[in-house]
Amino acid sequence: EPYRRQRQMCIRDRPGCIANGIDEKTANKIYDEMIDFAKYAFNKSHAAAYAVVSYQTAWLKYYYPVEFMAALMTSVIDNPPKVAEYILTCRQMGICLLPPDINKGESSFSVEENENYKENETGKPGTKYKKNIRYGLSAIKSIGKPVIDAIVKERNVRGRYKSFRDFVERLSGKELNKRTIESFIKAGALDGLCDNRKQLMMVYVQILDSVNQEKKYAMTGQMSLFDFVPEEEKKEFEIRMPDVEEYDKEQLLAFEKEVLGVYISGHPLEEYADVWKKNITAATSDFYPMEESGLPKVRDLSLI
Repeated sequence: EPYRRQRQMCIRDRPGCIANGIDEKTANKIYDEMIDFAKYAFNKSHAAAYAVVSYQTAWLKYYYPVEFMAALMTSVIDNPPKVAEYILTCRQMGICLLPPDINKGESSFSVEENENYKENETGKPGTKYKKNIRYGLSAIKSIGKPVIDAIVKERNVRGRYKSFRDFVERLSGKELNKRTIESFIKAGALDGLCDNRKQLMMVYVQILDSVNQEKKYAMTGQMSLFDFVPEEEKKEFEIRMPDVEEYDKEQLLAFEKEVLGVYISGHPLEEYADVWKKNITAATSDFYPMEESGLPKVRDLSLI
């Protein structure tokens, strides 16, 4: 009965096919083709499979929200706009996203214990869940998988990196170059070794060249004047960090956007969030094509 009623609505009732100048025979043929296509395009087995996947993902998101979102962002790690969309979702859920870190991060987005977690406290950002999401090192631009694998392997075998020089000495010769180090600095991945990114940007080239030169001397059996200095006095000859203030917030965020494609430590417009949320009608993400239709959410009504 429902199928008969739907056919009548499509063909005979207004504004159906007949009312639009299509004869009944042709209208019935069109409707029959629609029915056949519907059976093929979304049959019961197809719908059942979707239902199972929907149930599983809903269950995982509810009971393991942090792990679920970390896996979701890893699945789109090469798509910065999509990562940015999921980062916003994490913040709305109350999940804290930590910046990349060469002493804690993995190649993909990973999960780690939340030191700021407090039972039954949901008001403060970053205190709702027992775990946080650590930004994946593979998401940093201009850094290949081999160097990330080398960093993680070296850390697992010999322990955490104690200083920037220690990091360079242990990774020198393992595809670590100036461009890679600069990307790490801009992304904040070396903040655990030196919390002033401007200092690192000013001396990282000197330190890298110094370490490479020392290794070159060691390989050829040569000695430098530095080798004659007693161990306790060597620190006096090491390259020191310049006494400069950190970059301003706008510059730090610009660096993050450059190498990550998204803002991590904040957003240039976060101070005005309440204002723009009340006044905008569409976000930048609304103009990206949707996976299902290939069309953006925002449409030019004059073309419809």
